[in-house]
Amino acid sequence: MAGVQADLRLATEEVHERLHEAEPFRLIAAGALEMPGYRRLLRSIRSFHASLQPILARHAETAAMGGGVDRLKRIKADLRYIGAEGRRHCSQSFALDQHEVLGCLYVVQGSTLGGRVIYRQLDYLLGGPEGRSFFLGGSDDSLKWQKVRGLLEKQPPERREALRRGAAKTFGFFEQCLASGAPQASA
Repeated sequence: MAGVQADLRLATEEVHERLHEAEPFRLIAAGALEMPGYRRLLRSIRSFHASLQPILARHAETAAMGGGVDRLKRIKADLRYIGAEGRRHCSQSFALDQHEVLGCLYVVQGSTLGGRVIYRQLDYLLGGPEGRSFFLGGSDDSLKWQKVRGLLEKQPPERREALRRGAAKTFGFFEQCLASGAPQASA
């Protein structure tokens, strides 16, 4: 299994690093993202997960893990708490074939690990746990991550390319969603 996971990590390393350096995450790490920027970030994340949820819910492996419904509920609750319920849609549509979905799930469920770091980094902006429950995640996220890793381990070698495509597409789509939520420069 380490081979499949290492392969996915290597295949998505560049976009993953760009996302670590994306403005909202860089500002959170520096304790400098202000509430308007946090609202834009959460709207972008909501748009990303709302686009993925129907895709994840259609596939047996991902539907068994909730199909992303719990993450979407947490992000909506956070948006309500910070007064930013309005919708923001990613500018691109998103689609995967049935063999790419597990690569998507690798990205989505793997992001819960980094989310807990972001949760702690938001102490400066949100005094209590409200408004950042998405980043804290659920009590079963570690178990779900182990299940994803197990599913990856069972994939035949001929599916690796599809897994890489699914993971790369998912990271790329998240990058697009972040860019669509960035403030526009005025002329």
